[in-house]
Amino acid sequence: MAPTPFARLAHLGEQLERETKRRNLGALLAAFLKDLAPDEVPPAVRLAIGQVFPEWDARALNVSWQTVMAAVDGLVDASSSIREEVAAQAVDGGEAVRLLLERARRELPTPPPLTVLEVFHTFEEIAQAAGKGSRARKEALLRGLLTRATPVEAKYVVKVIYQEMRHGVSEGLMLDGIAQAAGVKRGLVTRANQVWGDLGEVARVALAEREAGLGKATVRLFRPIKPMLAQTAESLAEAFTAYGGHLTLEYKLDGARVQIHRQGDQVRIYSRQRPLPKRPTATATRE
Repeated sequence: MAPTPFARLAHLGEQLERETKRRNLGALLAAFLKDLAPDEVPPAVRLAIGQVFPEWDARALNVSWQTVMAAVDGLVDASSSIREEVAAQAVDGGEAVRLLLERARRELPTPPPLTVLEVFHTFEEIAQAAGKGSRARKEALLRGLLTRATPVEAKYVVKVIYQEMRHGVSEGLMLDGIAQAAGVKRGLVTRANQVWGDLGEVARVALAEREAGLGKATVRLFRPIKPMLAQTAESLAEAFTAYGGHLTLEYKLDGARVQIHRQGDQVRIYSRQRPLPKRPTATATRE
């Protein structure tokens, strides 16, 4: 099976941006998932919703907007007027990069075309870059991707970096797509995601093992369970009605809600929120 081009994922993003019906969004995701090779499924699922690593994975890209623009500036000859136009039109960093490459790129993308796995593995290398010279290393790796990327592909490379896809596909919609692609009940997919905290692994197991594999999902050490999130109600009566009177009430205390996992001397503490990278404004000026 030939590697899946990253262009396929970028095209999916463009389709999702134009679609508004939830049912159609799920169908688009399911069709995409069915065409992936097994080893492509986990990274492709996460990249499609603007993630690189599972929720419990502490790795982060930590790529600044200055680093992105330095990589882009090496590929374009953009006048100040073009940069001003791009800054006025772009809604986010990914769109700004697309417009710059469309209007001021020096050369066509260098072959061969990017693949989903190549983009993912490059992001892994970017996350590993640390210490002296790390910014230059990140910039070089990013430029390597953008040199081979079409403007639309570059748009989604940058969108993933800042976890800002803007196509309306949330975790819940991806769960719908996984269930449709695998032909399994949505509840099984949801439960597996609650205990594994990794949409990519959920999709891999669902597509390869169907209900039998998802039914084996269980709690694992150092894989934090996704916490239950509250929903608002106008009154206690509304809450009791919604659940048929079968619910438990407790006081809400201020403080941090964490999970503590321990195995021997190894202890890790997990909170619900992971820090997000600083999002750029839609600017295309040289910094």
